[in-house]
Amino acid sequence: MSHRRPSVTLHTVVEGILDAMPARVFWKDRDLVYLGCNASFAVDAGFDSPEDVVGKDDFAMVWSDQAEPYRQDDREVMESGRAKLLIEEPQTTPDGRTITLLTSKVPLRDDDGEIVGILGTYMDITARKQMEEDLQREQSLRAEAVEEAHHLRGILPICALCKKVRDDQGYWKQVEKYVSEHSQATFSHAICPACSTTLYGHLEDDE
Repeated sequence: MSHRRPSVTLHTVVEGILDAMPARVFWKDRDLVYLGCNASFAVDAGFDSPEDVVGKDDFAMVWSDQAEPYRQDDREVMESGRAKLLIEEPQTTPDGRTITLLTSKVPLRDDDGEIVGILGTYMDITARKQMEEDLQREQSLRAEAVEEAHHLRGILPICALCKKVRDDQGYWKQVEKYVSEHSQATFSHAICPACSTTLYGHLEDDE
């Protein structure tokens, strides 16, 4: 008894590959009307299946507010014949959130090499962008903290006679101790000429 293998068309294979991809894939004609897409793109657009997307343009999608910038990129790709790669752009989701995409678009050509539309793909990089922004914010806060540690701020209460400084707890401290505790400065000690004269007199003249 012979067993017939089920018939699998190239179209079915390609469709299965596209739907299994994590990236969203779509293609449009020269009028920027959708000719097709994969399943994940259809869901992003607010539809149940790719068939619901075919024949519509970006103004009919949930991201209608971003439609014109998308279409401008499409026109530039078709007019120049050159791809636009790794475009960061916003997109409105069916639940009203705004996410960040990394999009690439290339000219779609027929057998004669004529440009008949565009082929595009994108991935949602919102989580990655948020991590980058959080990291930048943390680095900025660290830099501010370091800068703050390098500089003393405000008015320092200092004794006019002994030159000690009063800290926030009301204790009087030597200037060098106070500054060392509130900055990264260190001190070395020497005697200036005026104090040297006061302490030792004009030793050289006496000789």
